[in-house]
Parts: sequence; structure tokens; C-alpha cells
Amino acid sequence: MRLNGELTLSIKSDISFEGTIDLYSLTGQAVRSFGRYQFNTGENLENLSIQGLVPGVYTIAVQTAEGNLIQKLVISN
Repeated sequence: MRLNGELTLSIKSDISFEGTIDLYSLTGQAVRSFGRYQFNTGENLENLSIQGLVPGVYTIAVQTAEGNLIQKLVISN
């Protein structure tokens, strides 16, 4: 969900874990690092600022010791 330059990332998990959230261009170049987060059992909602990003297609990556989750993200006007 996008609202006023923010993206709400929803992650549901059966376990608690720590990980980082990063945004990449489709060429793999790091665009923005959102930092380290603690994810708890159940639904986790993280509000991420995407202000200043040009419209386009990106990948958002959640990287943890348990594995990585990578999803395509389309930002439009």
C-alpha cells in the first residue's frame, strides 16, 4: 500500500526473526536501505518512506539469517 510517499510492507510469519529491508533497481543497484527490523510472530506492518523515488520497477528485499524474501515493487505517480 502506498500513501503520501510511504509504503506499508506487510509480513506474516510463524516465527520471530530479525532482518534488513533494502530496495534495489532492476539492475541490482542498491537504491535505499531501510535498516534492521525485528519481526514478530503474526502480522508485521512496516511503514517505509519511498519519497523522492522516481516511478519505475524495483525489487524490495527482506534479508534474514533464515533466508531472503524478494518481491517486485512498482512505483507510479
